[in-house]
Amino acid sequence: MTHDEKRAWTMLVVSAVGYAVYVAVVLSRVDGGPLAATPNAGVLLWTVGGAIVANIVAEIGMGVVNPRASRAKDVRVPQW
Repeated sequence: MTHDEKRAWTMLVVSAVGYAVYVAVVLSRVDGGPLAATPNAGVLLWTVGGAIVANIVAEIGMGVVNPRASRAKDVRVPQW
């Protein structure tokens, strides 16, 4: 698997986990009131920032674990 493919999978996993954390935190703050009245801007900013940091850390970790990973591009993809 090339480095770009690993990066894509890492982004997919981090974004799914980040969204799940966001939903869990917002739903835990509802406290019986309407969902639209629940403050969520701070949670959104923190989860997006956390996802960005987690993706950077995962990228560095992939580079440390396998520094000779293939950086070749997929030639089957058309170059328009």
